[in-house]
Amino acid sequence: MNKAKIDTTEMLDWYLSTFNGFENSLNGSRETAFHSIRKSAISRFAELGFPGRRDEEWKYTNISPILKHKFQITN
Repeated sequence: MNKAKIDTTEMLDWYLSTFNGFENSLNGSRETAFHSIRKSAISRFAELGFPGRRDEEWKYTNISPILKHKFQITN
């Protein structure tokens, strides 16, 4: 397996676990309509993963800078 694939998988797992931690910190805010949209988006991301060059809309986009940064959720 090549290095880029490993980084993509590791980053996908990191974002999914970070979302789960965020969701656990919401207390009563989990039932809002906006959070329902968040959950739908993270589920779709888990299903599709990061885009790659085989995805037509992304074939000219280098996503490696995104894979190098772990964005944090802030309040």
